[in-house]
Amino acid sequence: MKVCFVIAAMIPGCLLAQKGSWIEFGLTGSGGANIITNKNIWNDQKTVTSDISLCYGFGGKLALNINESHELLLNVEYGIKNQNYEIKIDSTKFNKNIVLKTIDMAFLYRYHNDDGAYVEIGPQLSLIKSVTENRDGISKDVTAAFNKSYVSGVFGFGSNFIQSNAFTLAAGFRINYSLTDLISNGGGSGNAVSYPLNDVKHFKSYDTYSPTKAFSIMLHTEFNFDLGYFVRSNCNRKRVSFLSF
Repeated sequence: MKVCFVIAAMIPGCLLAQKGSWIEFGLTGSGGANIITNKNIWNDQKTVTSDISLCYGFGGKLALNINESHELLLNVEYGIKNQNYEIKIDSTKFNKNIVLKTIDMAFLYRYHNDDGAYVEIGPQLSLIKSVTENRDGISKDVTAAFNKSYVSGVFGFGSNFIQSNAFTLAAGFRINYSLTDLISNGGGSGNAVSYPLNDVKHFKSYDTYSPTKAFSIMLHTEFNFDLGYFVRSNCNRKRVSFLSF
């Protein structure tokens, strides 16, 4: 993944000399499934299970299309990520559900083929705005147990489904895996006992600490509008040019 990021960072300099560039704005939405867990929890199914939960987000996109094939984009979305834990410690059994509210900023390189299909790759920075825990109907703020931000790697693929002059409707799948730990020092990062198994009376200790990561697969949709050219393209695809530079 790190190698892919380096390659993506080198691409702009190699392509800026290409003709036919334009800028693009889009409204985006995503929805799918996620899981927030770590290796200790995954291997300890007798104590805790991490159910696959729903996640979704919506926001906007600003892109530079270097030419018909190569695109650099910034996609910022307000995200909601759910996670349910079924916990059994000693004779006590309970559910713990958490809701993460994040601002997700993905900087991606996207390659388009002649048929309108695309693949994309790049990093994403997620700012954790709040985390709410619900246990047995009682809600509390557990934001302090999580880091203020984390970094993920993103890989996606999809296609343009509807295209009319300056407007494009695109959809595809986006896979996201966090590369850094979500748990903060206050949540027990680096310790044998950490969130979500760190309640005062009901906790579980492990021999070694395992970082908590988030993994998601989402259907990603975009409604894009071409703002204009930096340089007129010789391609057959028509694009609005009232903002030509």
